[in-house]
Amino acid sequence: MRLYIIPYLYLSAVLAQQAKRTLFAPRVGLNWGQYQTQADNIVSRSYWGGGFHSALAFQQQLDAKGWWAIQGEIGVTQRRSTDRNLLYDYRYTIWSTDIALLGVWRWMRKFEALFIEAGPSSGLLVHGKYWKRDNLTGEVETRQVRFGRREASDVRRAELALNLGLGAGYLAGPGYLTFGLRFWHGVNNVASGLFQRWHNYGVLMTLAYWYDDSLRE
Repeated sequence: MRLYIIPYLYLSAVLAQQAKRTLFAPRVGLNWGQYQTQADNIVSRSYWGGGFHSALAFQQQLDAKGWWAIQGEIGVTQRRSTDRNLLYDYRYTIWSTDIALLGVWRWMRKFEALFIEAGPSSGLLVHGKYWKRDNLTGEVETRQVRFGRREASDVRRAELALNLGLGAGYLAGPGYLTFGLRFWHGVNNVASGLFQRWHNYGVLMTLAYWYDDSLRE
């Protein structure tokens, strides 16, 4: 019976040698972007605004040499933007819960790491408010954003975006402390039936710590 155990032990040893590393990271950052609204009878101009970002992420190694990985993320993002036209000015502050699934090319050495990432993300708008200013009277009104009620200034809760980013880091304990820059471009109100279509885009600047259990002493 012991002879039958040998192949299983050998297979287990081979699989252990081929085990692929998984990295985990908390991440914080700032985004700088805008919402560009489009409507048939309103010409508007958007201005950039900043907001906060935090997320948890993981990377799963895909190949034996560790050049490629898949990266999943879940986080919270605050975004601000100013939208102006002849009659009104709108200042938005919107919070969203975001998920992303990215492909990553990695260059990792003992002390340095470089990441190039690209892929889709989706955001669920959970809270928002805006300041509406009448340019004729100067009156300012504050309102909560109403999501998906098919009224004039509403937005849908779901957003879609594409992401392209670059990150570089240095070994710090059992992991890599990295700084990243990511460009994102997305859309809201894609389907017909609502008044406006929003194009949202910007740059996300992040600081992350990628924990690698294989580096723990």
